[in-house]
Amino acid sequence: LQAPSRKTESDDPLSIFFHPDDFLSANLSVNEKDFPDEIEIEGSRLPLQYTFAPGSKDDGIRLSVHQSTVSQLSQGQLEWMVPGVFVDKIVQLIKSLPKRLRRNFVPAAESARIITEQLKGQYRQESFFPAVCKALSQYANTEITEFDFQSEKLDDYLKFMITVVDDDGKKIAEDRDLSSLQKAFQGLKTTSRVKDLAAEDESWSRSKVTSFDVDIFPEHITKNQGGMSMRFYPGWVDHGSSVSTELYTSLKSAERSIRRATARLFYLAEQREIRAQIRHLPEIDQAKIKLADVVSSKSLDSRLMNLLARIAFVDNEVLIRSRTQFESRKVNGLQRLSIASQDIARWLNLWVSKHFELRTVLESKKNWLKNKGQLHSIENQLAWLYHGEFLETTPWKWLTHYPRYLQAIVIKIDRSSQLSRKMEDSETVINDLWKRWQETLTETDCDAISQSDSEFRWMIEELRVSLFAQSLGTSVKVSPQRCERLLER
Repeated sequence: LQAPSRKTESDDPLSIFFHPDDFLSANLSVNEKDFPDEIEIEGSRLPLQYTFAPGSKDDGIRLSVHQSTVSQLSQGQLEWMVPGVFVDKIVQLIKSLPKRLRRNFVPAAESARIITEQLKGQYRQESFFPAVCKALSQYANTEITEFDFQSEKLDDYLKFMITVVDDDGKKIAEDRDLSSLQKAFQGLKTTSRVKDLAAEDESWSRSKVTSFDVDIFPEHITKNQGGMSMRFYPGWVDHGSSVSTELYTSLKSAERSIRRATARLFYLAEQREIRAQIRHLPEIDQAKIKLADVVSSKSLDSRLMNLLARIAFVDNEVLIRSRTQFESRKVNGLQRLSIASQDIARWLNLWVSKHFELRTVLESKKNWLKNKGQLHSIENQLAWLYHGEFLETTPWKWLTHYPRYLQAIVIKIDRSSQLSRKMEDSETVINDLWKRWQETLTETDCDAISQSDSEFRWMIEELRVSLFAQSLGTSVKVSPQRCERLLER
């Protein structure tokens, strides 16, 4: 080896040194789709910046996001990263598996390439880990869950460095931990008050109106914030005696606000008839007394009036986005109100009866339940059923089942006197599902009001009935396995 090198060196002294090109294929090229300049999440286009600095905290991919839309980000979507590093991420995830599972993916690099090909069509279409676990499970013909990975061992460059910027594009925070950022900015559920929108002469912008006079209310708009194109969702704010428009950072929040505000506008349009219907409800005075611990007697009338307007005009109806839709729904308003008030009358009597029964049982057995260690779970369940705005935000299709849910708690308490291993196991199943569901929620949406229309939240309520009071029956097919599948989605 030395002789040729000396000869070559005498001819060209630099020939003994290697050049980077000597190690690179002449055909090597970077596909721009593998390393895009931006990614789209919930309609917002977020810029990316790439830094190759191994060992540095800046190594990897920096994603910029405006402070008002931090809550839009989903860990399940961000985990997909960009296509150019996807194989590397799968390789490291495979290597983080326990040996008994890891041996199914030898060699890891080849297995990762095959799995990546299988996942191409699912890229950012669903949550990362459920999709990856399903693909790996099929490949290895054995079940693999997210909890089998040691994700904390992944190199930092396989996690976005998330940079939060203000209106001027100035960095105000950064972290690779999305949950920490969402907690820091959890108060920013909305942005751009109506005064800002009016300045831009938006045709749908309104302030403290008492009727729906918008010709077309858009589903979303795009605004430049902090030097990037961000998607926002027009909605409403309910002031009680009027409503105003406002931008929201998620479609779900905007649609929830639209339903609540349009119910308010229907109430304002039909309040004389609505008031008359509520005042004529049978045994309304008894209801005020027996429900006083969850709804004050002074507010029950007004809250039922709002509920009547919502049931008659909003729930189980197409979302209203135009003046024409609103006026059309008002045409048969008296008939709608009459039918809805009859539904409320039947439900109210049953609810009052079951609530008072449970209240009586709890008062007599509170200390006993506390000593049994069961009082906390019942109080937590009731806190979610009877949160501060349950009459305003709980969908009517679930509110109608409150009497059955309360009766199920009474039956559970009665059965607790012969506490069995089966009941303990059932409680453990519910607590585990509930905890895992809570972990999927952001800091801003982890409360009863925000989750009042969550399918999973009500499936858990039905599961409680199924496990502790099966004789009452359930409104939907439910089992721990069904809840598992729903949680994975």
